Amino acid sequence: MNLFLTQISLNFRNRGVLRDLGDPGSMHKTVMGCIDPDMTRTEAGLLYRLESRDGRLIILAQSTVPLQTDRLKLGSIPYATEILSKDASSVIDWIEGGRLLRYVIHVKTIRKTANRNLLLREADRFRGSHRERYLKKIEDMAAKGKSIEVPIRRSETPEWWNEVSARNGMKVETAEISDTPSASVASVETGSRVPLRSARISGIAVVENASAVKKALVHGIGMGRAYGLGLLSVGPAPSFGD
Repeated sequence: MNLFLTQISLNFRNRGVLRDLGDPGSMHKTVMGCIDPDMTRTEAGLLYRLESRDGRLIILAQSTVPLQTDRLKLGSIPYATEILSKDASSVIDWIEGGRLLRYVIHVKTIRKTANRNLLLREADRFRGSHRERYLKKIEDMAAKGKSIEVPIRRSETPEWWNEVSARNGMKVETAEISDTPSASVASVETGSRVPLRSARISGIAVVENASAVKKALVHGIGMGRAYGLGLLSVGPAPSFGD
C-alpha cells in the first residue's frame, strides 16, 4: 500500500486560512478539495492535523493517493507559503512486532457507552433542566439500544489511552498529554455547535500487534477523523541512554 505525507505551511495573510483555523468543518472542505471529487475521505485514506513547527502552523496530511495541492484555492494571496510532499510507504513495512516507536496523535477524547452507571455519573455534571434532558436522553437511547458519547475526564485520559493503544496493537511506555486548541463543529442533528474534545498525546510505545498498528496508521484512531483528529504518526524511538 502507498502512503503519502504532505506538509502545507499556512499563510496567515490568506483569508481562507483564517476562516479554516476558526472552523474545522471549513478546513475539512479545503483539505478534501485536494483529492478527486469522486473519492471519499476514506477511499483516499485522508487524515490530517494541525501542527506548530519552527514558528509556522502547518497542515500535516497523510493519504494513500497523492494530494493534488494545486487544487487549493490560492487566490491573489497564496493559501500556503510552502508545500512539501513525500512518499512515506516504507513506514508500513518498518512496523514489526517488538519494535520500539515514538508516536504523536491528536485524538478525540470521547467514549461511546451504554453503561447506565457511567451515564448516570455523567448526568451528575448537569443541574436542573439540563440534567433532566440528559436523563431523558439516556432513557431514549437505551430504548433504541444505542450508545451515548461521554467525554473522557483529564484524570482518566492516561488509562483510557492505554486501552485505546492496546486495541490498536501498541503497549504504551510513556505518554505526554496536552490540550489541543478548542474547536467546535455543527451538529448534523441540530445544527448547533458541538465541541470537539481532543488531546495531543505523544510518547513511546512497543508494537505488540504489527497488523493492528499498520491498520491504525493507515486508517487513523477514534472519532473526528474528518476534522483533523485520529492521524497516528510514528517513527523510530531513541535508544535508552541517548
